[in-house]
Amino acid sequence: MHDIYASDYVLHGPFTDPELRGREGVQQFVNASREALHEVDITVEDQIVEGDKVVTRWKARIVPQSGVAGVHLTDYPVTGTGILIDRISGSKIQETWAEERLHGIQGTAEMVTGN
Repeated sequence: MHDIYASDYVLHGPFTDPELRGREGVQQFVNASREALHEVDITVEDQIVEGDKVVTRWKARIVPQSGVAGVHLTDYPVTGTGILIDRISGSKIQETWAEERLHGIQGTAEMVTGN
């Protein structure tokens, strides 16, 4: 983490309210994700660098871990797409803006509840 993210790093994104801040915040987010997700496969579709910005377009296949943090999902996969815009300063990621769209969450919840 220390080699990648600036000490005062900020993530602006749909799943981080309030904004995720600092290397410790990143580490907590990674730890929680590892606990909640059974399987993650991320593919970088496109990456563009211009000035101090790096734009990454990605797709993912995620299998949630059932019963973690009070969430009761089945082991059905969720797919997602997203775009990250990272601002680099002093060879470290200083700030990230994230837009993500996950597909399959509603269908998975319906399968569990029977609705």
